[in-house]
Amino acid sequence: MGYRYITGRGFELVVDASEILGKTLRNPDYTPHANGESIAFNERVSFFGNHIVTNPEPSKKLSYFNEKSLLEFVSLDKKSKVPQLIIEKHSLDGELKIEYSPCDLPTFNVFNNLDSIGARRNDKFGPAILLPLNNGLFVFKDYKFSPLLTGPDVGKDFSVNLSFFSDRQGNYWICTPRGIHKFTPSQKQFQVLFNKEAFDMRDPLGNQVRGIFADAAGNVWTGGHFGLVFYDKKEGKYFSKLKVADDIWIHCFDKRDDKVYFFGSGCHSIDLPDMAVSRNYLLDLNLDPKAYRSTIGFIWAQYPLPGERYLLGNDHGKLLVWNIRENSITPVESCRQAMPFSNFIYRIIFSPKDQHYWAVGGSGCYRISKDLCITDFYGTENVVDEKHRMPVSDLRDLYEDPDGIFWLATNGEGLLRWDRANGNFQSFTIQDGMPSNTLYNILPDDFGNIWVSTDNGLVRFNLSTHYINAFSAKDGIAHNEFNRISSYKGADGTMYFGGIDGLTAFHPRDFGTDMTDGQIPLQITNFNQFLGSNNQLTNLTHELLTKQEITLHPGDKFFSLEFALLDFQSPVSYYKYQIEGFDKEWQYIQEPLLRISGLPYGNYTLRIAGQSYSGAWSKQELAIPIHVLRRYYLRWWAFVLYGLALLTILYIIREYQIKQVLEKADKLRLQEIDLLKTKLYTNITHEFRTPLTVILGMAEQLESDPVTSSHPVTNAVNLIKRNGQNLLRLINQMLDLSKLDSGKMSVDWELGDVVLFLQYLSESFHSYAATKHIQLTFYPEVKSLEMDYDREKLQQIISNLLSNAVKFTPEKGKVILHVSEVIKPGSTVSTSIANSTNNHFLQIKISNTGIGISAEHIANIFDRFYQADDAIPVKARVRVSA
Repeated sequence: MGYRYITGRGFELVVDASEILGKTLRNPDYTPHANGESIAFNERVSFFGNHIVTNPEPSKKLSYFNEKSLLEFVSLDKKSKVPQLIIEKHSLDGELKIEYSPCDLPTFNVFNNLDSIGARRNDKFGPAILLPLNNGLFVFKDYKFSPLLTGPDVGKDFSVNLSFFSDRQGNYWICTPRGIHKFTPSQKQFQVLFNKEAFDMRDPLGNQVRGIFADAAGNVWTGGHFGLVFYDKKEGKYFSKLKVADDIWIHCFDKRDDKVYFFGSGCHSIDLPDMAVSRNYLLDLNLDPKAYRSTIGFIWAQYPLPGERYLLGNDHGKLLVWNIRENSITPVESCRQAMPFSNFIYRIIFSPKDQHYWAVGGSGCYRISKDLCITDFYGTENVVDEKHRMPVSDLRDLYEDPDGIFWLATNGEGLLRWDRANGNFQSFTIQDGMPSNTLYNILPDDFGNIWVSTDNGLVRFNLSTHYINAFSAKDGIAHNEFNRISSYKGADGTMYFGGIDGLTAFHPRDFGTDMTDGQIPLQITNFNQFLGSNNQLTNLTHELLTKQEITLHPGDKFFSLEFALLDFQSPVSYYKYQIEGFDKEWQYIQEPLLRISGLPYGNYTLRIAGQSYSGAWSKQELAIPIHVLRRYYLRWWAFVLYGLALLTILYIIREYQIKQVLEKADKLRLQEIDLLKTKLYTNITHEFRTPLTVILGMAEQLESDPVTSSHPVTNAVNLIKRNGQNLLRLINQMLDLSKLDSGKMSVDWELGDVVLFLQYLSESFHSYAATKHIQLTFYPEVKSLEMDYDREKLQQIISNLLSNAVKFTPEKGKVILHVSEVIKPGSTVSTSIANSTNNHFLQIKISNTGIGISAEHIANIFDRFYQADDAIPVKARVRVSA
């Protein structure tokens, strides 16, 4: 404990806080703050580091801890002629530093009525003190008081010790016994001049401001259809300097030496020392009214040239050179070819980069050489080549930044960035945060921004970040709609923009850096998903906030998402969203609600952004992954199974094909072997026939020789002859079989009664059938039938069939040979097969009462040498040969 003397304040009692730790400081003025921060409780007691400082001298001083946690006392210096504040800064080692700060009128009035101290908070957006006084609620920041709320009843709602905080947008949120209050300190960043409330210019079209000029003292000249009006900043009064009749306008100004020239439907000048208005120069030209109007017209743009000259642009889209000394007008011609003229020339500038003049108007952009000759035209039509083509031609203003980039204000297409080095164009429109696509004027400030007037507010555009801040009438500008060619930048950096009700003046430094609208957070407020599992809409807000992703299962029909941009200045005008992977462009909506359905399966990202009251799009976007799952038969494992099944099928098909190929190869191999065998026994058979023919010939000679005909050897000769003939018949059958296999078998047709021949063949088997006690019956349905047939081949077939029938018929059985003539179905009945050769057929049926052939062997009866041993007893074997 001890005393410390501080100049101007007397003694202070300094107590180590550790000495009273755990004890109560019994001081009636001690009022601790609810949140336990380092607080200035009143003007007598303060915390200072690890000490409690008591000021024994009562005075109206504001005590608090600054952002460096150093103690400060602020009081009003009443001895000074000019109101100012005394700022006493104390350090922990006892060092005192006194500073002085100018005191504005609101701060002076508050200090004069200061009788209590409110809560203080080192807020993340800057230190501030909130003071509820008898006549209002004030914020102390940067050594100035700003009113949040004024009125005689403020004290009823707000106590001395208030808990509050500020947000990114400069709003103050104050907790009171009656609830939470939101306040925004009023900031008069804009000054409105020449509006109807300030000065009625009796303009038939209203107080529309066109031309603007301001001097170094802040005095402002303006003109329009009302003539010339002067604003004296020192006196705060307006004066009419020139009443102009006969439809004379003033569109633009320029200061040259000690004169201010103003242009419109003529050219006047003002002598600055005595403020006298001189004659109308251009009206002194020897031109009749029609010639004057067609040659000079209304002047909308000007640029000073060396040698007391001006480059002018009129409402006919023509460029003129006015010589002040000679008071002469010379049109600017094209260097190479005729150029299309615009209906207006709005702005003329000089480019330091290419040392040319540039003019913009309603048809495009003109490039003018230093010797005042139009060298190039850029527009949408009538251009010499593609290098001179622009995406838009109706231009209102032009500015060249330090990098040589052209920025153009367009009529309906927003702000256009033109990089002439590579011919690239980039536009900024409503979709990028501009309040309108109809722009009028462009002025650069000293902080890397351009200020653009539109038909729906004023825009600050950062050239590096392309960040957009928009201001409207609610922010303090004169009117949302500005005018063409109505802008001016003063020597001190103050900017002036004219509109349909006066002009708006401001200095860009009052706006600091980029506004924080882009940092306003965007939050999810509600999420519902229609779940196919329970067939109802389900609230899944908690799940979305936890997992930060959306998963749609098969059967989930849609989801709805609600969100909000936490902008507390005013309602949000637009939102935009894009589903990456599905949408190619941003979609713009006015309601903070999305209902998404019908997404194909896949992975997407839902991006959402909000536009604040100033027109800036929030940088803190929502980015939500969306996973749309496939149905079970479209999942990855299903495709694996499909692949395995396909491979299995392909394997089976391949194995079957290989089997078919092998079988075909075996068949071909067997056919080749069979062919070789056929050739072999054909050759052998031919070899057999030669000696057999000799034997039969010798036997016939012996049989016909008279000497041997009566000899006992005759029987032997007959036996040799009969067996030789049988052997020859068998050899001939083998030859016929080889011919059949090789496809060279021929038929020996002869005409005869086939029924009589078949009866002869059946009778030759009667004795064979009788030996087995079998009844053999020949049953013809026709008595005779003349037709062509091969006797030998038919005999072989019938003999083979009858032999097998008798062989496999048990004793006392029956064998029937049935012969009939049949007609092809659908043909006309004929009595003779010769009458309709193609429709009449011979049908031969042989049936017996034997055991027969089972159905499973029927298909193989024409296979050579096939025997059904597994189905028929050995005694009843069937042998069928062709």
